[in-house]
Amino acid sequence: MKAILGFNNLGYIGKNNRIMWNCSDDFKHFKTMTMGATLLVGYNTASELPPLKGRTIIVDDKRDGYVITNDTDDIWCIGGKKTYEKYAQFFTEVHISHIDDDSIGDVMMPDLKNLAPWCKIYHYYFDTNEKKLANQNPFTPQLEKLADQVAKIENTVYGNDPGAGFQNGNIGDGDSGFRG
Repeated sequence: MKAILGFNNLGYIGKNNRIMWNCSDDFKHFKTMTMGATLLVGYNTASELPPLKGRTIIVDDKRDGYVITNDTDDIWCIGGKKTYEKYAQFFTEVHISHIDDDSIGDVMMPDLKNLAPWCKIYHYYFDTNEKKLANQNPFTPQLEKLADQVAKIENTVYGNDPGAGFQNGNIGDGDSGFRG
């Protein structure tokens, strides 16, 4: 099973069970990655999810058990926070997009401390103004704490080798990726 999620400059992933930003590059990335796949989504997030053509939706029903535990090759977990945390142990890949947006949300980045050691983490960066930010560090003081959390996750998963298993996503001109 794979996971795909986005967070903004302040570490928020959503508000009122929806994403808060309007970034066509991120939307295209999501569509490209998940087209033809089965999408696992939490109950609350599903209630606000728009129709996603070309994909099958499975809704996690809030029970303690898992809706999916095997044959997860073409399944993407798309949120919300509790669903990411619940299924993290099954992820073989996590695709994390940093969106250049300063909106205040009501749900922060999930705690992915239960990732399997073989899970690959891919990072992407998207500017809501539809332009890449050349020669600028997208980190803000608020993101340093979030970057530390991601580093701790990678250290837990990959031991003391921070580069082991890390993959930098490539979108468009190759100037994407989560910088640290």
